[in-house]
Amino acid sequence: MTKETCGKVDLAPKLGPVHNQTGGTCYAYVALDLLNFDADTRYSALYLAALKEYKAPPENPIQCTESSEPPKKSIYSDVGGLKGGTISAAVKLGMEKGLCPESLVPATDGVLKKDYKKLLEYYAEEGPNLICDDKEKNEVLSSDFRNLLSQSVESESRFVSDEVKDEVQRMYPTLSAERIKEIADTSKNLDEFVKRLNDDACQGKIVKDVPKGKTPADISSIYNRIIESCSNSYIEEDRASLLDMINKSLDKGKPTGIAYVTGGLVQPPKKQSHGYHAGVVGGRAWLEEKREGGKVIQEAGCYYTVKNSWGPDWKVPSGLKAKSSSEHPGYFIVSEKQLMEHVYGTTTID
Repeated sequence: MTKETCGKVDLAPKLGPVHNQTGGTCYAYVALDLLNFDADTRYSALYLAALKEYKAPPENPIQCTESSEPPKKSIYSDVGGLKGGTISAAVKLGMEKGLCPESLVPATDGVLKKDYKKLLEYYAEEGPNLICDDKEKNEVLSSDFRNLLSQSVESESRFVSDEVKDEVQRMYPTLSAERIKEIADTSKNLDEFVKRLNDDACQGKIVKDVPKGKTPADISSIYNRIIESCSNSYIEEDRASLLDMINKSLDKGKPTGIAYVTGGLVQPPKKQSHGYHAGVVGGRAWLEEKREGGKVIQEAGCYYTVKNSWGPDWKVPSGLKAKSSSEHPGYFIVSEKQLMEHVYGTTTID
């Protein structure tokens, strides 16, 4: 964009607090930022994540061809290595099945103990196998998960070991310890356990008209990614479509949910060369060139502000392409060029 077309936009004050998600639920937090935008009542990302409809993904849903065919739009996605879920599917599910106030099912914000966080992470990744009838498929459950699950089942309350009871209580403050134990003892699997916890905690206060007057027909989404064996290559014209959606939304004063590759941008490439994550573009501004000791440390151009979900204290490690926002803790700032090199999906509510 030019200096003239890169109008300043700052939606951060309307996007709500920066949460610290866990267990591969970034897509749900981004979906809720879109659904919650400028709302008087905040709704729960944790509740939405628990609505995830687990299905074993097909072996090869996308052929290795150079096309912009979108990945399978399922709330559970394993397309080319993706784990977690897709933003657009989560937004649609939230509209269709309704949302729970965040006051009843609070965001986890990283308070979970290590063991329960580990349980949630494996639950998110291995959930489909828990409901498979095929005995051989169930064998793919990792040994770590099996051990953790066994420890929980062997405790006095199924799925809730002594080590994690306090954390479950913290996540569901409206439920008594006795009720949590009762739900655990009568649940067939983790999927049912979490779903029943959420249903009880919400006390029937599910709201479907969020955002008011909007339906799944108002969701716009673009995905542009070739599976890993195709070297994560992009099609140039589709890069323009992704950027166009982001800019048009900002021009309307609305945020855009993005799916992006973290390696080199907000995480060291050697540590995670193609980690997949989600965020919310909540701002844009033209920044002038900066020099330090005769060296250009910031090129002039259009820069975007992205809300992350790793807590307000998180900062981008030094030496990477993005930089932390000093104005909005928990956000990062990235140039137009670098944004397009890492983003492979965009979602908005028109």
